[in-house]
Amino acid sequence: MPKESSSAKVVTIWFCCNCGEGPQNLRLVAHCPSCGLHVCQSCTITKEKRSTRR
Repeated sequence: MPKESSSAKVVTIWFCCNCGEGPQNLRLVAHCPSCGLHVCQSCTITKEKRSTRR
């Protein structure tokens, strides 16, 4: 029986330390869309696995 292929990519997401806005994709968004703060060390930054469909 053939195995189903599944793929996942890791995305770095962040939540603004100033207003709590998020999650934002760090690769795409470096400034908070709500308050304009640039992502910093005080923001919550985490990695998340997201599945991709083929």
